[in-house]
Amino acid sequence: MTVWGIFVQAIAILIGAAVLGGGSWLFGAPAWLWAIMAIVGAALGWVCLWVVIAVAMCKGG
Repeated sequence: MTVWGIFVQAIAILIGAAVLGGGSWLFGAPAWLWAIMAIVGAALGWVCLWVVIAVAMCKGG
C-alpha cells in the first residue's frame, strides 16, 4: 500500500470517529459513550471506505 492509501484510510477513520463521537457529545451522551461511539465510528469509516473502493473497482472506475 502506498503512503497515499494509508493517508486516505487514516482520514476515513478520523472522519468516522469525529462524526459519531462528536454527535454523541452534541446530544449530551455521557463521556464513556463518546469513546465507544468514536471507536464504532472509526470502524464504520474504514469499512465505508473499502465499500466505496470495492464498488469503484467493480464498476471499472
